[in-house]
Amino acid sequence: MGRTRILILDDNVSWRRTLTRSLETATGLEILGAVGLGELGLEKVRQIAPEAVLLSASSPGAERSTTNMLDSLKTHFPQLPVVVASTLDERGSPHALEYLTHGAASFVPLGASSELAEERREALRKVLLEPINARKQKHDSANPPETSAVVETSPPPRSKTVAAVAIGVSTGGPDVLARLLPALPARFPVPVFVVQHILPEFTRSLIERLEKACPNPVREAAEGDVPAPGTIWIAPGEKHLEVVRVDGKPRLRLSSAPPENLCRPAADVLFRTAARTYGGGLIAVVLTGMGSDGMRGCREIREHGGSVLVQDKASSIVWGMPGAVAEAGLADEILPPDQIVAQLIKRTRAVS
Repeated sequence: MGRTRILILDDNVSWRRTLTRSLETATGLEILGAVGLGELGLEKVRQIAPEAVLLSASSPGAERSTTNMLDSLKTHFPQLPVVVASTLDERGSPHALEYLTHGAASFVPLGASSELAEERREALRKVLLEPINARKQKHDSANPPETSAVVETSPPPRSKTVAAVAIGVSTGGPDVLARLLPALPARFPVPVFVVQHILPEFTRSLIERLEKACPNPVREAAEGDVPAPGTIWIAPGEKHLEVVRVDGKPRLRLSSAPPENLCRPAADVLFRTAARTYGGGLIAVVLTGMGSDGMRGCREIREHGGSVLVQDKASSIVWGMPGAVAEAGLADEILPPDQIVAQLIKRTRAVS
């Protein structure tokens, strides 16, 4: 397998050299160059067509220029994975979450040292390779591993009455969730489950942001929780979220099973367990994100009589996850976020 071709962008010449020196011998990476931000950086991307960009913030006050550059990259090269690294922020900082909101594939804090520590170097190497590996897995037809066994295995009766909504999202997720979930009306009549590919350090910040904006309660999913109508349950970082039946009633289960599609939590895990629990009463929503996580789960949802809505390409930061579902012929409708909201309200109105 060839090496992933990387371009480094940072306005600090000294730090560009440090990153280049540290990563040029990293397994699986080929550093094509390192330049500044703005038009110079955009032109370099056009010229050399890297497979991923490392966007670095290393100068005091660089947060805004880094966010602006990220916006420019996602506008001009929407399918290009951009990893943001910073010597200024730790993982859970507001700026770090903002980078993810604006479409960064991942974020890595680099520490304040003038040199790159080995563990930070390895973290950068892994996150730079992740989106490329996810893309290469998109058409992988291998069977997914089984999650932990549910207590009741008999399939639920098929029903067109909506009983639950399950959402899978990755790159650009915080932004689209901040538009979609607050638009759901108060006392929404069914539970909503969300798998957002995000590091554990960001889960709490994401929930707090959504709690302030949503008319419905937003909770981090916990083992044994009983899904309640009108509550939005967010999968914790590094834990798969399953919905199973125990004593005839839905329950939430968290799993540390291996990642699927390089992800934990994985939308596929949520989708297939929710499909077995709610049958035809489940609506899946697949939003912006890299890779194909959620596609296999959507197949099982359709087999159980449920329905699938996916975000359209024009409004997606990356049309990987929704695109995989659409290309597999599993989407009932392909819509922008505001129309997805309208459909969810329309389809759940019968149980209000």
